[in-house]
Amino acid sequence: MMRAPLRYVKVKERKLGRQYALGLAWKTDGVIEIDPRLTDRRRFTVLLHEAMHIASPEMSESEVNRISAFAARILWADGYRRAKK
Repeated sequence: MMRAPLRYVKVKERKLGRQYALGLAWKTDGVIEIDPRLTDRRRFTVLLHEAMHIASPEMSESEVNRISAFAARILWADGYRRAKK
């Protein structure tokens, strides 16, 4: 199946304690919300996880968990980090 190219995704920070979540993906809006209290490594993993929900909405939660955790471990071990703003 051919997909339309992904549009720009905006990442916003918001405390998500009441939602019992570390991150949320709003597929129709192209927005990822992520809890600003996360450590850099956890933020990296959660951001990949939520990005996968937008990129492949048909994937199950267990598939997204498995693949995003795998990719995060590889990229983190190779030195990828968040650039300081």
